[in-house]
Amino acid sequence: MPRPIIQNGVNGQELPLIFWRQQLKAGFESIKTDFYKHPSPRRLFKQHCQLVDGLLASIWQHMQIDADCCLIAVGGYGRGELYPYSDIDLLILLPEARNDDTILNQKIESLVGLLWDVGLHVGNSVRTLNECMIEAKKDLTVQTNLMESRHLSGDMGLYQHFLDEIDSTLATSTIIEKFYNSKLKEQNLRHARFNDTAYNLEPNIKESPGGLRDLHTIEWVYQSMHMLQARLARAKLVSNTWVALAALNIITPAEARKIQQHQLAIQTLRIRLHF
Repeated sequence: MPRPIIQNGVNGQELPLIFWRQQLKAGFESIKTDFYKHPSPRRLFKQHCQLVDGLLASIWQHMQIDADCCLIAVGGYGRGELYPYSDIDLLILLPEARNDDTILNQKIESLVGLLWDVGLHVGNSVRTLNECMIEAKKDLTVQTNLMESRHLSGDMGLYQHFLDEIDSTLATSTIIEKFYNSKLKEQNLRHARFNDTAYNLEPNIKESPGGLRDLHTIEWVYQSMHMLQARLARAKLVSNTWVALAALNIITPAEARKIQQHQLAIQTLRIRLHF
């Protein structure tokens, strides 16, 4: 069973909960200070993900979650684009045979509670591989989240199996066409909420036409159509998508550079708004 979390020191040594809280606070303040000295979104995303990755791996190991389970970053966090106060999206992946394991489920409940106690604002799901595929086929948001993933801790073999299933299950022409049409509909509805213009008095830099979500949508459609190539590029900067599109002659190299330039400008603005 996991070791208990005690908030008082013993023999002058700090115990995990206080240590993790202090590590998160100190790391976050260091990242914030560094950003004002070097306002680079890519630098901040890398630093923030490294901080949270390390904390999550440490807490996962402390809680002694069973070795055949896996902790996966998904969504924006999985993409490596973690803004200062964005939710940390996690998938706890279970082997099929462990779905109804009461003791394991209790450990996971304790894990999630501890993450919040430390100060990590997590959005989590607990699923088997089969459940992931079922949900992805019927829920566009789930499918999008699962397309952007990184292994954090636990069984690497299970994570590799997860990647293989994503590629084989979601990379069919029927599902890709459905994904494209659904994303187009989703974008049109989102644009309508902002009167189909980027020139509102107070634009939403994430959701308004021309905002970050439009750029994400292009990236998601590209990834869905090039699933295997996207897997190889998961750990790279999101700007690689535009280079890839230029290589395919979908956009020009000049357009790719301009998109990256403006993407960085919007990301910088959003980070400053978070701070």
